[in-house]
Amino acid sequence: MDAFIGKWEHVDVENFEAFMKQLGVGMIQRKLGATVKPTINIENNGNKWKITVVSSVKTIVTEFELDVEFDDVTPDGRKVKSIFHLENEKLVQIQTGEKITRIERWVEGDKLITTGECEGVKYKRINKKA
Repeated sequence: MDAFIGKWEHVDVENFEAFMKQLGVGMIQRKLGATVKPTINIENNGNKWKITVVSSVKTIVTEFELDVEFDDVTPDGRKVKSIFHLENEKLVQIQTGEKITRIERWVEGDKLITTGECEGVKYKRINKKA
């Protein structure tokens, strides 16, 4: 899974505002979230992973071990339980709380593709290797 490791620059995003609305995120946070163009840095040391998302609004650091559930706080402040695992070359994150989300990350060539789904509403984000 070394393909995930590195720095990824924002290229494009689709349907993120609708996804945030489905999660119950307020309008102001949705508008702000839809405009950010985050840089993502992914690090790995054995079973320990670190994903750092840097934008003009805030920096979010998520540290985890594969297949170990942990308490997490989403960028919009919701408290959830998260678990990451590898599935068919994808890094899959399941968040459970008031709503359940599934986030998948995978690499295609020099692009990191991220998709998320909540109650049938999906988004897609594309980042390119820096």
